[in-house]
Amino acid sequence: MEGMHKHMEDQQVQNDSLKQDLESKESQTEEMMAQLLEEDENLESAEADIQERIEAEKQRQEEARIAEEERIAEEARQEEERQAEAERQAEEDRLAAEQQEQEEQADQEESNNESSRSANSNGNSAENSSNSSNNSELSSNSSATSSSNNNSSINTSSSNSSNNSSTAENSSHSLDNSSSTSNNSSNNSSNSSNESSDNSSNNSSNTSNQSSNNSSNNSSSSNESSSNVSNTSSNNSSSNATASSGGGSTAVTQVGRKYIGNSTYVFGGGRSAYDVANGRFDCSGFVAWSFSQVGISLPYNTDGLVSSGQRVSTSEMRPGDIVFFDTYKTNGHAGIYMGNGQFIGSQSSTGVAVASMNSGYWADNFRGVVVRVQ
Repeated sequence: MEGMHKHMEDQQVQNDSLKQDLESKESQTEEMMAQLLEEDENLESAEADIQERIEAEKQRQEEARIAEEERIAEEARQEEERQAEAERQAEEDRLAAEQQEQEEQADQEESNNESSRSANSNGNSAENSSNSSNNSELSSNSSATSSSNNNSSINTSSSNSSNNSSTAENSSHSLDNSSSTSNNSSNNSSNSSNESSDNSSNNSSNTSNQSSNNSSNNSSSSNESSSNVSNTSSNNSSSNATASSGGGSTAVTQVGRKYIGNSTYVFGGGRSAYDVANGRFDCSGFVAWSFSQVGISLPYNTDGLVSSGQRVSTSEMRPGDIVFFDTYKTNGHAGIYMGNGQFIGSQSSTGVAVASMNSGYWADNFRGVVVRVQ
């Protein structure tokens, strides 16, 4: 019994020890659980903070993207407004230049007409003076002739008086007197006949000379008028021929060659006298200026140029046609075709230059848009 009791006591001690160990482990487990829960809460808080920061960054990036798009759109709008303003100003300058040129041409024509009228007036005055001089000379000749005839008549009368006196004094000699009277009568008839003949001849000569001189002067005046009319008609024909030359010819391909190597690409350039004098062109400004040199007025922008004439196929294009290229936009660049796959234009990298359409950048961006200006 004592052994049993001892065994029971030992067993109770072991049970108490195990119970204490179990309680200790439970306590440790609870502490660990508490730590894990605390750590889990900390992780959730950190995760929420991270998520919040992620959302804030997304919001910031979205706002930045929207702001950038708005900035780009605003810059594009401002650029379009600047371009429109430049084109409007260029158009105003072009119209003002055309008006000034027309006024100068009108003034020049008026000056030429005034000079022509003055020259004709001076010529007519000189002719009238010459006619007056000729008439004076004719009058002088007529007076001299008349005076000579009168003197001749006086001399004849004197001779007749002398003969009559001689006849009276020698009346006793009847035969001689009859002979003298007969001779005197014959002399009187001869003198009268000669006087009449001389007067008629002189008058006819004077009248003929005067008529001849007047006819010559009138003919000279007529020739001068005809010459002036002919010259005026010739000048007008020449001017009209010059003004009508242009589209579809090689002339427009040559006028801009003087700018090759000494020009600059300027957006909106070529629309003022200063730009033209200093070789400042953009593509449409150069094309419009070139055609203006052969008497053809075109818009100073590519959108206007592409609709300014007749579309032709690439197989039919010829020197003087306008060719278009897709650059920053459809038909964004224009030039003048020269033949053999080359065109002349104002490029941003070179200024005015001849470029090839057969290969390279311009060949890659040529879409076959060709316009012929009639």
